[in-house]
Amino acid sequence: MNLSRPNYLLLITLVVILGWSHRLSAAEQTSPSSFSISTSDTSIGSPDWRGLTGDTAYFIGWQFVAVAALYRAPERITSWSPEDKKAVTTAKWRRNISKAVWDHDDWVINNVLHPYWGATYYIRARERGLDRTQSFLTSALWSAIFECGPEAFFEPVSKQDLIITPVTGMLLGEFVFTPLREQILASTDEPKGWGKAALVVTDPFYYLNTWVDELVGVKTTMRVQLIPAAHFASSDTASSTSGMAWRVSLHTAW
Repeated sequence: MNLSRPNYLLLITLVVILGWSHRLSAAEQTSPSSFSISTSDTSIGSPDWRGLTGDTAYFIGWQFVAVAALYRAPERITSWSPEDKKAVTTAKWRRNISKAVWDHDDWVINNVLHPYWGATYYIRARERGLDRTQSFLTSALWSAIFECGPEAFFEPVSKQDLIITPVTGMLLGEFVFTPLREQILASTDEPKGWGKAALVVTDPFYYLNTWVDELVGVKTTMRVQLIPAAHFASSDTASSTSGMAWRVSLHTAW
């Protein structure tokens, strides 16, 4: 996306995420059951494909929210001229998705924001119990959905974004976000302050989707489980220490 003020967009992105962190932290003070500790789970080792399907549906919905906000933003932020906004047709969308281009976005956009979002896609899949390969493919799929989604009504698909987002996202998610999250969740105390903010920043879609679930009457809980490492003998979805392994799972109930 061609943005004339990438640093401004980066700041807005971080402020919005941290704002959600504060709002949800306040909500959890009145609803402690939204975060619970468990030592067992009957779904150990089973990818939550149904949950990931729901996440993907939410992801598509959030795209329309984001593009709607960008549509209302001034031209100096999006580089979308009034003519670009008026020329929103299916023919333009088909043309934009049929011919990907090498974009000329700012370095921060292509090498900071896209890897970050790719990492959040990857983490969302990992939290649903998918392995590294499956999570990478999920990140690639979500990246393609974003590039070919409502944004394509305004600009062509970017070749760099289709490559950089999932590839660097996997590296950032697996080797930076995952160890950070494991360290925070290793404590039996509920994460607070910067620990809570880090969980939100590394997996914002969980908190956004949970907030929507609560609005429509769906209760989603996140559990941290300490279980025997033997359960993960053939899995790379958890790290083992002294015969035990940590695992995070989500539970939804109407």
